[in-house]
Formats: sequence, C-alpha cells, structure tokens
Amino acid sequence: MANYHIFSPYRVCPLGAHVDHQHGLVTGFAIDKGVDLHFDIREDSQVILDSETFTGHVAFDIATPTLVKQGNWGDYARGAKFALQKRFKLEKGIEGTIKT
Repeated sequence: MANYHIFSPYRVCPLGAHVDHQHGLVTGFAIDKGVDLHFDIREDSQVILDSETFTGHVAFDIATPTLVKQGNWGDYARGAKFALQKRFKLEKGIEGTIKT
C-alpha cells in the first residue's frame, strides 16, 4: 500500500465554467466523485504512474521538459508537472496509481 493519498474532487458549475474565465462570480461546488492518487515519493526525478481506469503505463522525468502531447492519459500528469514547476522547484518524482 502506498504511503500517501491525494483526492481531488470533481467540480460542478451549473452556470458554466466560462463565467469564471471572464472573472465573474461562479457558483461551483465539489462533489463526492473525483481523482484518487495513491503514491510513494521516489529518490530520483522519475514519475511512474499506472491507472485503474485507463490502459497504459506512464513514465517521465520531471527534470526533462515535456513539450509534446503524447495522446494518452499521461498528458494530464505531465500537464500537472508543468503547472507545478511554475510555482515550485520539483526535485523528487513519485510512483503510484491513479483512479477516477
């Protein structure tokens, strides 16, 4: 069993998410469905993920730029890496399983 667990709930916005992009008021709320990630921290900079929902194994290095979409569910994980690197210095990778 993995040592760490993160749950990110899906959000619902009955007025449409485009309202938020226009800096307007949004009445969005979280629901009890979402994305679960069970993981362990690695000593190197590799991210290794499997999914209980989607096929395929995802592996990439956080120290290497990822600029090209690969056309699989791993693009979301690489996108999260890209966003996190804008605010944080990422040094260690993770190994885990994701479930939606």
